[in-house]
Amino acid sequence: MKQEAVLWKAKGKYFRFKEWDTFYFQEGRGENLLIIHGYPYNSYEWKPITDELSKSYRITVLDLLGMGFSDKPTNYNYTFPNQCNIIDALLKELQINETHIFCHDLGVSIVQELIARDSQNNN
Repeated sequence: MKQEAVLWKAKGKYFRFKEWDTFYFQEGRGENLLIIHGYPYNSYEWKPITDELSKSYRITVLDLLGMGFSDKPTNYNYTFPNQCNIIDALLKELQINETHIFCHDLGVSIVQELIARDSQNNN
């Protein structure tokens, strides 16, 4: 593993959801900003901008299940709702009730599901 990736991993922690571990890290101060990568990428793709973003935001960056440093179960239904269940649980664990979101690609579809859930819960 490249030294940069080793340092990236060292910044993080793991969140246990059911029997799987999801890699994430937080840094910075300010309003919350959740950062979700696309496919077939991982959180490391955000490396060039996380230092700058963390100057203004408390960023939470994660690897979706099945990617990056997160677990990669072989017998798992990788759906948007299932990825959202993990993200919802992580945000609850981190006591994040409100956040900005920065995403692209696959992350956009996951965020659409998160917004739909939030909308249903607030009606």
